[in-house]
Amino acid sequence: MDILYLTNIFSDTAGGSEYILWLYAKYMAKRGHNVYIMCYKSDKKSMTRLGEASNRIHVIELVPSVEHRGVLFQQITPNLEYLGKGTKKLKELGRRDVDIIHSNTYVPSLLGSISRIKLNSPHIMTVHDVGSVMGLRFLYRWFREGGNNSFTSYLKAIAGIMYEYFMLTFTPKDALIVPSMQTREDIYSLLKLGQINTKTYVVPNTIDFEIYELYKNRYRISYDPCFLYIGRLVFYKNVHILVKAFKEVSRENREAKLFVVGRGPLEQLLRNYIQKQNLVNRVLIYGHIDQEEKMRLLSRCLALVNLSIFEGFGIVLLESWYFEKPVIVSAIPPLTEIVDNDMDGILVHPLNIGKLADALLDLLEDPVYARSLGLHGMQKVVKHYHPEHVCERLEEIYIKAQYNFSRRTC
Repeated sequence: MDILYLTNIFSDTAGGSEYILWLYAKYMAKRGHNVYIMCYKSDKKSMTRLGEASNRIHVIELVPSVEHRGVLFQQITPNLEYLGKGTKKLKELGRRDVDIIHSNTYVPSLLGSISRIKLNSPHIMTVHDVGSVMGLRFLYRWFREGGNNSFTSYLKAIAGIMYEYFMLTFTPKDALIVPSMQTREDIYSLLKLGQINTKTYVVPNTIDFEIYELYKNRYRISYDPCFLYIGRLVFYKNVHILVKAFKEVSRENREAKLFVVGRGPLEQLLRNYIQKQNLVNRVLIYGHIDQEEKMRLLSRCLALVNLSIFEGFGIVLLESWYFEKPVIVSAIPPLTEIVDNDMDGILVHPLNIGKLADALLDLLEDPVYARSLGLHGMQKVVKHYHPEHVCERLEEIYIKAQYNFSRRTC
């Protein structure tokens, strides 16, 4: 099978949505398929981690000069360039008889729709989350944090809602893939005034067991008195709530530390607060780190914490479980779909500082309990989120889409 993937950055470190398409490409190539990638640009280090699968993966960079700053490209110029150059490149791919087109969310989905017409092949679109269901004010804050002025932020928020509706309703596609039941429900909620006749499949996210096993064997797993946050430093991730809860914890436990990994618009505010509260030696902000350093921190932390109020899935939970570490997460869907409270993690209200502090202290006071939760998480990852199983399911969806497309076009 010849598969065309359309994404933003072909990388396993640029973000969750990018990582999943990178992983699909790797494991589909390992399963014997020929894979073509159209992207703005690729990450050279990520390319080396493809291993032997790279022999079947062909990357076409459309806008290699663009810079990724932790958010998807909001300027219109690189997006138009992506669509224009991608459309021209389709002529070359047309000679290779592409069997399946699979696009990532947003601008790649438009190129996917064009590809469906140009290549006469079924188009599958992945939708990781639906920000529109959070409302205009949420999206306004999202764009405001991105450096836009107030007026521009409102315009982009309104445009974002309109584009998501357009993408889900009108762009030509043959199937949708979502990572959770919640994302599927969010799509139905957004389209309550319209209709979606496209088949929607829930395919959970996964991680690259091969690479994670290498790091797991390299580092000795320990349960040091430290907690780990990995993600962007933005308002809806509630990192400020985590730091405030940890301040309470630090009064009870003098050894505990909090490691914050990631960048974002709230970084300086967090640093100022940490300094003001005399937590400089207790809360460490690492910023962006490489894959190896992230694995090292996962191997030694007591637990991972994610207090987001908006998620499509949360790949970092799988990463934590693979290193046999429990997770403390917001009691919101889809995290409540993934985490079993008091079995492989702890569910808390994302704004309840007292309850969060109690959960952190419970794990500090009972590392055996923490290890038990983490081991259950590891068992869950192997059973339900193995990349081979996920990609086998993906392959079935591709075959069904091909069959249904051929019947409609005959």
